[in-house]
Amino acid sequence: MPVLPSAWKPLIFSARTRRLNGEVATEHVHSYLSGLLIGHELAALEAERLAWVVGSPALTARYLQAAEIVGLTLTAVDGDHCFLHGLGLLRSLIQEKIA
Repeated sequence: MPVLPSAWKPLIFSARTRRLNGEVATEHVHSYLSGLLIGHELAALEAERLAWVVGSPALTARYLQAAEIVGLTLTAVDGDHCFLHGLGLLRSLIQEKIA
């Protein structure tokens, strides 16, 4: 089981604290935690490096919004489209092997 870096523990616990203090509504805790993770991932990127984000349109929109705020450029791709395209490629490769 992966171990969280020690810096993450108070950040994750802050979601509960902020909810209890009324700073974050219960229905927004998920978004708060998602924002922490997105920010952490984007902070690890080099500004000039080409980066892609693959996921649902709602998730990739969050990444794009956060990336714009910190001055990064991301290319977003729909995860379902990638999955289906990959299956199609696999099908073609299998058909070539058995033909």
